[in-house]
Amino acid sequence: MPNKIGYVDNANGQLAHYNLLAAIRLFCGGFGVLGTLGGTRTGTGTLAGLEASPASVTETRTLTCAAAAANGGTFSVVGSVSGAKANATVGAAYDNGLLKFTLADGATDFVVGDVVLNWAHRDRLLQADQLIDTAQGSIGPESCTTYSARLLRADTQAVLASQAGIAGTTATLATTYVGSVIAKLRSVRDGLDSHQRWRHTFAHAI
Repeated sequence: MPNKIGYVDNANGQLAHYNLLAAIRLFCGGFGVLGTLGGTRTGTGTLAGLEASPASVTETRTLTCAAAAANGGTFSVVGSVSGAKANATVGAAYDNGLLKFTLADGATDFVVGDVVLNWAHRDRLLQADQLIDTAQGSIGPESCTTYSARLLRADTQAVLASQAGIAGTTATLATTYVGSVIAKLRSVRDGLDSHQRWRHTFAHAI
């Protein structure tokens, strides 16, 4: 059975021997090894006590704020393989049989209203001799290609959220602003901005 090799010390507010007992429990119980946490959000709450059960599978789990509340909130929990699970509540211990954790509130509350952009790669060299339908999947991309995404207020052009250096085909832009917004997306190759940029104006609500 594979297991991560490391060491124990006085971390997480516990003495080393308590951390050693916790590591032995995970090893002997066949608990899963956790990957890297990532994502973007509004809210300064924290995720603690994260643990994958022996019955869990290798997948990406996504937590999304489904209902905002002062000093609280509700999050949907979706696995890329196991699918949608029971919602998690801020401040309450969560256990769906595959995953355990506790979401704690922070000084800034979590919010609903993330704008998620999805797109497909294009490659001017690979598709130079053919017409490509806009609904077709990714082609390429060329080497050294990244993307930049921005969300702006339509009335003042003020930037509400932005991401740069995106290597994949999705971006999440979080904002609490309610009103008309503009989403912009462009590709960057070797430091050169594309002249063909995507732009869409829509009403944003939370």
